[in-house]
Amino acid sequence: VLLVVCKRFFYESYRRKSKDKQFKNCKRILLITAHPDDECMFFGPTILELAGDKEKYDFHILCLSSGNFYGAGDVRKNEIKASCNILNVNRSNITIVEHTKLPDGPYRWDLNTMAHIVLKYVESLSIDTVVTFDHWGVSKHWNHRSIFYCVQNLYDRGLFPVDTQIFVLESVSLLRKYSSFFDAFYSWTFSPFIYACDQSQVLKVRSAMICYKSQSTWYRTLYMIFSRYVYLNTYRRISCRICRVDSRSMAAKTAIRRSSDCNSITSSSVLRRKFKSRTPT
Repeated sequence: VLLVVCKRFFYESYRRKSKDKQFKNCKRILLITAHPDDECMFFGPTILELAGDKEKYDFHILCLSSGNFYGAGDVRKNEIKASCNILNVNRSNITIVEHTKLPDGPYRWDLNTMAHIVLKYVESLSIDTVVTFDHWGVSKHWNHRSIFYCVQNLYDRGLFPVDTQIFVLESVSLLRKYSSFFDAFYSWTFSPFIYACDQSQVLKVRSAMICYKSQSTWYRTLYMIFSRYVYLNTYRRISCRICRVDSRSMAAKTAIRRSSDCNSITSSSVLRRKFKSRTPT
C-alpha cells in the first residue's frame, strides 16, 4: 500500500513537473546506441516522449553494432524492430551498423570509424540534437563509453554542424540505479534535463524488453523491475559553444571521412548499404 501511495502522489507529482525540464529547440533527434536492447534498457522514457509525438519530432536511432558477441546478431536485428515498434519508432528510422572495427564486447571502439559513421548520419538526416551515453555509459561497458568519447571529440574539434545539441544520459550510483521511481526526487532536484514515464509507459518499456528473447536472463528481468532507467532518464548537455568551422576543422572532417568506411550498415527497412574499406579489416 505504501508503495502505491508513494508512486501515485510522490512520483507522479515529480513526473508532471519534469515536463518543464525536457529538451528545448529540437526537431530532428538522433539517438546513438551500442547494441540492440540499449534503447529499452536505458533510453525508454526519452524515446516514448520524443518518438511518440511524430508531428513535433523526427526521431532516429543509430545502433553501432548488431550485438553479435554470442552469435545472435541476426536475431537481435529483428528483435530491435519489434522493440522499437512498441516504443513508437518508425522502422525506417532505425539503422544498425556492422563493422569489424566496432565489435560487440568489452572493447574500446575505433574513434575514427565511429566518427565517420556518426557524422554521415548527423549530416544526411539534418540532425539538430544528438542523444547518447555519458563517459561511464551507465554500466561502464566500453562500447557505450566509446560512443561518448567519439561524440565529445567531434564536438571539441568543431566537426558537428553549428548549433547541434548534444545530450548525454547520466550514469548514477548503484544505489540510485536500482532505486526505481524513488530516484525521482533527487533527479528532479539536481538534473537539468529529465524525461519520466507514467505507469502505462513503464509497461511499454518492459514490453519492449520482452521482445529480446535472445537476451532473456534472470538479472535482466530484475533490472527491468528495479532500474530507475525504466522510469526516468536524466541528462547533461555537453557545454554549448559556437565553434568556427575553419580550415583545420574542415581538414579534420575530410580526414575522418577518408580514414574509415563502413563495412556494412543495415537499416530496419531491410535496405543494406555496403562500403568497402580501403584497407583490409
